[in-house]
Amino acid sequence: MTKIVGVLVFLAAGVSFAGDKSYRDISDGLGNCIWATHSLPKDKEATYTDVRGKFKSPDKVIEHRCYYPKKLSEYATDGAISNSLRDQKKYWSQYILTGPGGELDQIVNIRQPWNYGPDVASFDQTRAILDPGNSQCAMKSSDPKTASPAGCVDIEQALRSAAKGKFPYTGHLCLDVFFEVSDKVASRFDPQTRTTVTGPILEVRRITAGCMEYTVTK
Repeated sequence: MTKIVGVLVFLAAGVSFAGDKSYRDISDGLGNCIWATHSLPKDKEATYTDVRGKFKSPDKVIEHRCYYPKKLSEYATDGAISNSLRDQKKYWSQYILTGPGGELDQIVNIRQPWNYGPDVASFDQTRAILDPGNSQCAMKSSDPKTASPAGCVDIEQALRSAAKGKFPYTGHLCLDVFFEVSDKVASRFDPQTRTTVTGPILEVRRITAGCMEYTVTK
């Protein structure tokens, strides 16, 4: 968990877009995510009207769409020893919502598995629901300080609670999508058992990432 958090907190807030209604922006082998106050159906980019990297209350961020550098199936051959896509049929997303203090002021941290199989092997992008009023949302919460009646993380509510009356208050929601591979085995000393343990060295392979900014004005 710690290694993923360390990756996310250094991501730049906001997003950059390619021109002419093409929102895919692949850089150094890493995909990008876009955010909007409306639905983002696949292959309907020409209908997107409110894609941005910055929001403020009372905006409701409804969905995000993330673009992959290539199809998921093309990652399944990575890893000489193991690959979570190939062997566990899993990859993961991690959402981190923080206040102005960054990682030390963390409000929400959600790591969840996504299933990989024949139906998603050809995916080169995906979308997820962030609408706090939709029970199918990607970010679930049971914390009354962050949750909506539908049991979802309400970004505005969570930041307002964290602000403790000090407005404006700006936070960032960052997302990382990744799988795990292993190419080698190594030995290490386990101080708890005081023995040498040999096992695979896991490496995180990031597929796509992005952040958006949200300001609670009052």
